[in-house]
Amino acid sequence: MKICKRCLTLQPLTNFHRNHTTKDGRINFCKPCSKIKSKPYKDAYYERNKQLVKDRGKSKAYKCTPEEYHERMATSKVCEICGNSTNLCYDHDHSTMEFRGVLCSNCNSGIGFLGDTLESITRAKAYLEVYYGSR
Repeated sequence: MKICKRCLTLQPLTNFHRNHTTKDGRINFCKPCSKIKSKPYKDAYYERNKQLVKDRGKSKAYKCTPEEYHERMATSKVCEICGNSTNLCYDHDHSTMEFRGVLCSNCNSGIGFLGDTLESITRAKAYLEVYYGSR
């Protein structure tokens, strides 16, 4: 049993996160109190650095600098397939990571679900031509 230094309640050791540097091997705040204590700090960091965190993740994923990512996304304000201007995505070749263009999330997902190959897109087009050609 251990007393939480924040809420001052006696609780079993399992209610405390592990910490190998303390004598009892547990931190001084119970799990609910440690969550309350750290959340404002995490939220404040994220709010201050939101764009930096997003840019770092995208540039790491697409193997380019944040500046290159923004330059490439600025090449088009609309989807290059359907002309939609919302939910624009960075379209790239998954094997080479080469930038292909700016697409909306629907068109980007559609191409991805079809395997990113001309053959599969051609087969899908032929399938739809049979259906719509019979009308």
